[in-house]
Amino acid sequence: MRDPGVLVLGMHRSGTSAVARLLDGLGLDAGPVEGLIGPTDHNPHGHFEVQALVDLNDRLLAELGGTWVAPPPHEPDRQRKLAGGAFGTEAARLLDDHFGEQLWFWKDPRACLLLPFWLEVLDGQHAALVVVRHPDAVAASLEARDGLPVAYGRQLWSTYLSTLSASLEGVATMTVVYDVLLADAVGCSAAITGWLGVQGHAVLEDSAGAALLIDPAINHHSDLESADSEGDGGTWSRLLDAHGAPFPGDIEAAGPAPPELERELARAFGEALDVCWRLDAELTDRKADVERLLNDVEALGSELESANERAAHLAGVVADREAVVADRKAD
Repeated sequence: MRDPGVLVLGMHRSGTSAVARLLDGLGLDAGPVEGLIGPTDHNPHGHFEVQALVDLNDRLLAELGGTWVAPPPHEPDRQRKLAGGAFGTEAARLLDDHFGEQLWFWKDPRACLLLPFWLEVLDGQHAALVVVRHPDAVAASLEARDGLPVAYGRQLWSTYLSTLSASLEGVATMTVVYDVLLADAVGCSAAITGWLGVQGHAVLEDSAGAALLIDPAINHHSDLESADSEGDGGTWSRLLDAHGAPFPGDIEAAGPAPPELERELARAFGEALDVCWRLDAELTDRKADVERLLNDVEALGSELESANERAAHLAGVVADREAVVADRKAD
């Protein structure tokens, strides 16, 4: 029986993986290790994302006419309708396959765009940690990782958070500002632990010990975290003030939506990025396979060398015995 879990929500490159690692350190279950997306150059400590659920979210976004990098129109009723069909059945099965009675958490930034679907599937009282990061730092990170233009990255940040804000009614939330987490991991860990307790979730491990897992060195755009934010209608200032408090329920998208041609280009770009990521992951797996094979060959070589040495020793013993027998016959 799968009990209610903790959702980790937030825009891509916003520090959701760091919060997920903290929760893992607190003893929450991220799902079977073999089903998780492994570490990459941009997430050296791991993503803490279930690959099968990420794949399902990608298919859901495609069904709705978008991708993670080209969000579809926000249509909550359509998402709830999908939850009542084959997509919802598959989603419930995957959750049951990966999570059980132990307190668990689920993290995938795509869920910001698909929360009406998932809340319908989850059908329970779930707590959500919403991780936020300065839009300029997010945009710079997306540019470095994916080549997305900075202006588009900022718009994407706004779209994710405004869509999420419109979907959280009835969900208990706590806002976590990534930069504050890096600066005061012990304090943030204690605050998250206390908040989870209020939600009825007792953690298994010490919060101070879990805080040691937070690595400030992974923030490659720290110079942008405290920059003035322009053109977001004061959203970032409100999010900073919300740290440790519920996520604001009235965040609006900044600026007009991108024109359709730009969205189509972004959608195609996102699909190409997904292919590249999958090929990179497959290449990483193949390299690991080759490394294991080389280690096996090396081990077999050592065993063969040992076997040859034993054979040579035995041949010497046999030769000595034959010499003894020959001497006795001569006598």
